[in-house]
Amino acid sequence: MEYRCYCSRERVERALISMGREELEDMIKEQGQADLSCQFCDEIYHFSKEDLDALLAAM
Repeated sequence: MEYRCYCSRERVERALISMGREELEDMIKEQGQADLSCQFCDEIYHFSKEDLDALLAAM
């Protein structure tokens, strides 16, 4: 038996996008960055202000 997590940066990006434009803008204003961790494997994904701005631009 083997445990494997299928998280990826792309999946985390989709989760951030699903939060909506307003919440992303608030996150940028309040924190300036985001560190999200997978609740299954504890992998941490760091998103800089520039990364978050790029997600907003792509929405």
